[in-house]
Amino acid sequence: MPQEVLQLRLLGVLVRHFWSSATQYIISRLRSECPRIGPHSSCAAWPYSGRYVSPMLPPGRPARPLCPTASPASSELAGTASGTTPPRRHAVHATPLRRYVMRCCERACMSELSFRTPLQMDFSPCHSVLAGKTVLLGVTGSIAAYKAADIASSLQKLGVTTHAVLTAAAQEFITPLTLQTLTRNRVITQQFDIGVEMNVEHVALAKAADLLLIAPATANVIAKLAHGLCDDFLSTTALATRAQLVVCPAMNTNMLEHPATQQNLSILRGRGAVVVASQTGMLACGDVGDGKLAPVQLIVDRVAALLLGGTSLAGKTVVVSAGPTLEDFDPFRFLSNNSSGKMGRDIARACEMLGARVHLVAAESYPGFGGVWTKTRSAADMHAALMADFPVADFVFMAAAVSDFSPVRSDRKLKKTEEAAEMRRTRDILAEMGAAKTHQVLCGFAAETENLRAYGEDKLRRKNLDFIAVNQIGGAVGFQSSSNEIMLLDRLGGEHHSGVMDKLDIARWLVQIVTAAK
Repeated sequence: MPQEVLQLRLLGVLVRHFWSSATQYIISRLRSECPRIGPHSSCAAWPYSGRYVSPMLPPGRPARPLCPTASPASSELAGTASGTTPPRRHAVHATPLRRYVMRCCERACMSELSFRTPLQMDFSPCHSVLAGKTVLLGVTGSIAAYKAADIASSLQKLGVTTHAVLTAAAQEFITPLTLQTLTRNRVITQQFDIGVEMNVEHVALAKAADLLLIAPATANVIAKLAHGLCDDFLSTTALATRAQLVVCPAMNTNMLEHPATQQNLSILRGRGAVVVASQTGMLACGDVGDGKLAPVQLIVDRVAALLLGGTSLAGKTVVVSAGPTLEDFDPFRFLSNNSSGKMGRDIARACEMLGARVHLVAAESYPGFGGVWTKTRSAADMHAALMADFPVADFVFMAAAVSDFSPVRSDRKLKKTEEAAEMRRTRDILAEMGAAKTHQVLCGFAAETENLRAYGEDKLRRKNLDFIAVNQIGGAVGFQSSSNEIMLLDRLGGEHHSGVMDKLDIARWLVQIVTAAK
């Protein structure tokens, strides 16, 4: 055997021996430092109270702080609050080894919190206007059943309490465990389930639901709904509920276009059901045609609009600009900025949820957008599109990051040896709107690095705006982020602070304030 191989094997044995010894030592230190690692480590976590309660603690044993690195003083306070005397702790010396052990201890505790008791943690989003709403999600036996996971996850993020019901055929495509994990509620899979609470469950859920969403809906289930059949839990609940019914068909094109299916859909519409139409695309059978489940975002937005009432902006026209502009130097290079356009697109979504006619002016739209989208590239394109839509607008949200300068475009690629490109100022779209507005409510945006209030008030006054949303750039929120924090100033001197929230939540908050001004 070559000497190099022997050396490598010997090195491997030494490393394994050292690692085993080190691991045993660290575990022993963890057991002595952290009482949660040991025979009484099973716990129920309450992450927002900073404490945990263990159902396996012996009587009289005090609850300890959530953080394993809590000082002796804080442990004493915790023991006093619980009415017990905490055990004495030795002095903590911040040696490098102790710090490393305590970091390992903290990670182990958080791992326990994450994996042992996930269903007992509070994940409910703050500030959501849909908190407290309940949706019953019915999943049927279509290949598109896997998209129910995305629907459930999206509804949970909006604060909606979601209960899933799977038909027997649906379980061939998606497991109950998947939806139970995402909804954090038990999934109903059969009509008669031994071992659950003694209650007529289909009636209880039917009464609790604000909306019954069936996505995807097969031709078989649509026929059952249309003719009042109830031979499983989903169809029984659909007959027992008085909640709004939303049906999202997904099936082969020939099945969808069959007169029986079309008649059944017409019957459901006649009873007040909302049918989210399928789309044309590549189907599971390989054909290209109608029958593809509507985009998840469109389904979720339609559900949110129905839960919110969807009427506060009915008959109103809202113009929204979003994203960056791209100013071309030549056929290869352009000048742009870091705006993702998500804030503007979420404002458009929030307005759609409230029943408005939305005109979106941006380089990109979003899946399921049901309004008028004008695709633009440069500041000049955006100026032309916005000024054309402005006269019919009731509300305008100028969330786009429009370039202040544009290079004089060259028809050929510029070389390094050539002189710098000539720059010229672009037209100030927001100022022109402010000067021309009559009945419109105009909300501008300002991204600043400093003096947010001063710069925001100056821009509000100079451009004759009704509102200006100011956010600070350069931190963890804002550009290229899913969250944001906004200070909203109005022309009457009012000031509103959103706090850090998801951009869609901020969009709903912003739309609610701005549209209330008219």
